[in-house]
Amino acid sequence: TCSGLKECKCEALKYFFGNRICDNTYQTKYFRKHDCDLCPDGLEWKNCGSDETCDSIKSDNSKKRLVEGCFCPKNLVKINGRCRPAKDCTAKCSVYGDPNYRTFDNKDFRFRSNCSGIYVLVQPKTLEADEPYFQILGVNTRCNKFTNATCTVGVIINYQNNILEVYGNKTVIFNKENVTCNYKNAYCPLGKIPLKELSIKELAELNTFQIDIGKHDIIVTYKLVNSEQHSLRSVTVEVPMTTFHNNTEGLCGVYNDDGFDDFSLQNGVIVEDVNVFVSDWIYGEKKDNCKIFQPEYCPANITECYFKAHENCSLVDTTRFYKRHVESCQADLGRNRITHADLCKYKIM
Repeated sequence: TCSGLKECKCEALKYFFGNRICDNTYQTKYFRKHDCDLCPDGLEWKNCGSDETCDSIKSDNSKKRLVEGCFCPKNLVKINGRCRPAKDCTAKCSVYGDPNYRTFDNKDFRFRSNCSGIYVLVQPKTLEADEPYFQILGVNTRCNKFTNATCTVGVIINYQNNILEVYGNKTVIFNKENVTCNYKNAYCPLGKIPLKELSIKELAELNTFQIDIGKHDIIVTYKLVNSEQHSLRSVTVEVPMTTFHNNTEGLCGVYNDDGFDDFSLQNGVIVEDVNVFVSDWIYGEKKDNCKIFQPEYCPANITECYFKAHENCSLVDTTRFYKRHVESCQADLGRNRITHADLCKYKIM
């Protein structure tokens, strides 16, 4: 719809010229003749162009359909209707619970053992000679006194042999020294490391820290939610596609939009056994006394806890969370030897 002669003429021209196969017509002359804006702010007219998106820049350019129309300027891509730098095309890996993992390629798996230790979540396969090396590590230890399972309780960033550790209760350690962060949305001091290379800040959201590995445009988020007896932690790693597509390894998998090779060992061999995969990415010396075990469900005299787990996890808003989050919640709560009263405390979710 349009109102007024000028507006209707301009809309008609856009309809006539827009989305036509490139034929080198002189549409610019007609737009200017009728004093029409070729494109909305932030877009530019191209005789032969296509909308670049996060998916399209990974595909074969020769197969793109070129048309006349308004598109994002060069080196920008359309994300949620806005033109953004290509580095804003990202993928996320998440770790939560005891622990549940979701790789960059959206492959879900769970690893349950009594093996406390440090595991490699993400590290680059290759780097240019002038690019700083980094590793993102997850710290696993026993979840609570009710289970033998281990949970990811902290995250460690190894940046050029500078070690940044973040744990629950706002514990931040940099190169073995405690760091005080007493302010929201402001960066905490990390010695002589420039903010543009490595930084950490406490977000306004309760017990949430954001770590920026600036040289690589990587964002790591660590979140802790406390109840009276239990703590729920999550770690999220977000990497840019432009640098790390097909260039990650570790428990977050090989980021290449194909979950088939996510269970790749350090030597490049692909396995199917999740226990073999996770055990291979232990950081440092391997432990011989680790035990992989099957879920320990509620004992017979507390059968109600399984049903209460389903009831309480139904509080998770399925309009905002995926089905996998609800299923992981049910599995984690159903495995813990905790009473009805304790289960109710998980309503904070």
